[in-house]
Amino acid sequence: RLNMKEGQDGSADVDLKQLQLVEKDKKIQDDTDNDVWRAKIQQQKNEMIERQMTLENKQKEKNGFTSSKLFKQKLQENSVEKKDDNGAVKKRRCFVSVNNKWRQLWDYFIIFVAIYSTFMIPISLAFNPFKEVVVNEDGTTYEKTADWYTAIDTITTCIYFADIVVQFRTSYINNYGEEIFDLKKVTKQYVISQNFWIDLFSLFANPITDLVLPQVQFLGLLKINRVFRVGALITQANMDKNTKAAMKIFYFTFLLFIYIHLVGCMWFLVVDTNADKERRWIPPYDFIDYTK
Repeated sequence: RLNMKEGQDGSADVDLKQLQLVEKDKKIQDDTDNDVWRAKIQQQKNEMIERQMTLENKQKEKNGFTSSKLFKQKLQENSVEKKDDNGAVKKRRCFVSVNNKWRQLWDYFIIFVAIYSTFMIPISLAFNPFKEVVVNEDGTTYEKTADWYTAIDTITTCIYFADIVVQFRTSYINNYGEEIFDLKKVTKQYVISQNFWIDLFSLFANPITDLVLPQVQFLGLLKINRVFRVGALITQANMDKNTKAAMKIFYFTFLLFIYIHLVGCMWFLVVDTNADKERRWIPPYDFIDYTK
């Protein structure tokens, strides 16, 4: 309260106006601070939402990362590398980046070999067309696999074994978008995945085990698992949406064709195995019986 006498040059009015101006400035400052605080909170919320969306997109991808050039550059910047005591980056011996172009070319090569196995292994198991009849000096006969097919089968087995080694020496992308080069983490990541065990058991189907235990050759069907890398490569490919959609349609059509091929071969194998020649359901005019 201001106790001023009337007629003192209006000083009371001046002080009251100054007090009102100070209070108004303080209110404006408080409002400004509140707006800044709200803006910071909103920015933090937006960053959290963007981070959550990024994590969800990574989980939707098979290999945990997208294939855009910008995101690849970010992954390379965030790559986790070991450093020595002086802060210098240690050299990674015999380690390959998942974004390396030669590593991607290796994937294409493995897919090509897997496509060969996809068609040849079911045919070999069902129809057995690569067996040759060998006549001994005493007149007895026995069957053996053709030498050329044995050679190709041996080469493909070695390639699949090399692919397992490459998998152990290839980095991977974690859930935070970091490229991991640590050998222990890479080994754990690959071993706990189902692909490792499928790749490992598929190696038991080889020409050596065929001589000892022919039934093991059915494990060769596990080699078809590598064909599914096509889907990951299409996802990582840097192409427009229409082209990528067309490639995915072609990929699913190709998988359907493989499924039909496998079912057809296995159907014939079951019929040929579980019935004698007189009763089994096989059209006689489609096959020639050379034993007669």
